[in-house]
Amino acid sequence: MREIKNMRKLRNLQTLFDFNPIHIKTEKTVALLDELLTELGTKILQKVDSDLTYRLKNPYTGANGMSAEQVLRMALIKQMYGLSYRALMVRVEDSILLRRFAGYEFTLVPSHATLHDNISRIEADTWEQINTALNKLAAKRNLDDGKKVRIDTTGVETDIHHPTDASLLHDGIRVLCREMKKVLKRFPEIRFPYHDRTRAARSFTQR
Repeated sequence: MREIKNMRKLRNLQTLFDFNPIHIKTEKTVALLDELLTELGTKILQKVDSDLTYRLKNPYTGANGMSAEQVLRMALIKQMYGLSYRALMVRVEDSILLRRFAGYEFTLVPSHATLHDNISRIEADTWEQINTALNKLAAKRNLDDGKKVRIDTTGVETDIHHPTDASLLHDGIRVLCREMKKVLKRFPEIRFPYHDRTRAARSFTQR
């Protein structure tokens, strides 16, 4: 009777150094983010550093914390995967590729509390610059033209008034007027005919 040899080993005598296999899509995505950071240069890192230190009384004393680049790279991983801060810590800890990308290849990954404290300090205008650079890179690579955007929302239970036609009209006018005031304040060079009808719309709800 012919003997059939089993090709499966009972155990591996030598453990592979890179114990966490990397999916090719993840590798390409991380490489794209690395290219984005290279194109941003030091200007965006200086902006992130300013966001991290402007609330501190003396930013030049105390223990060394996360660098501006580490904070930005961890923030990009968080946004890319839609992770919580605790899940972000675990994901980076378990991935050689993400450790290398974030600058924690041979050191401990910060706790979720530390990640939250640092990443949450990045201001909205800094994120706007990062998003603009990302859109330009995507357009240059013919990945996206940036003309469409998908927005996801989460329903939250809350107390609302009875949705009459007059109250819905008032809510819409109130929000639109508020946003137009923000636009005029941020871009004073832009002028367009605009009248605040909030008070007039409110009068209909009281009838």
